[in-house]
Amino acid sequence: MAVYHLKVSVGSKASGHSAAAKHDYVAREGKYAEREGRDSGERREVAYVESEHMPAWAQDDARRYWDAADRHERANGRVYREVQFALPKELPERDQCALASRFARSLTAAERLPYTLSVHRGAGRNPHAHLV
Repeated sequence: MAVYHLKVSVGSKASGHSAAAKHDYVAREGKYAEREGRDSGERREVAYVESEHMPAWAQDDARRYWDAADRHERANGRVYREVQFALPKELPERDQCALASRFARSLTAAERLPYTLSVHRGAGRNPHAHLV
């Protein structure tokens, strides 16, 4: 049976949050990069990552956008908002990713908000997505 979970949070400079660090964490890049498994060349935790509505200068590298948010936002400003949500474990992984992508696009389309979406496998028991 699917379990509902939705959490919305804000990362602000005043609280010491970093948009680039959040991107790296959800996408498992940089210091959060996963080590490849012995039997598999694919990432273990991350099933899918997409970034949309990025400005032209960050089209090929979403982290540039999140790094710029950290550098250019005012001292007490918000550098990101994050929506975490559970995905039905009964769905195949490709359908979980498609569902998460449609949800992300529906939340951001009206204002063309730049975002990075990452779907985590959750060890098969807790599939979920992070929308930054």
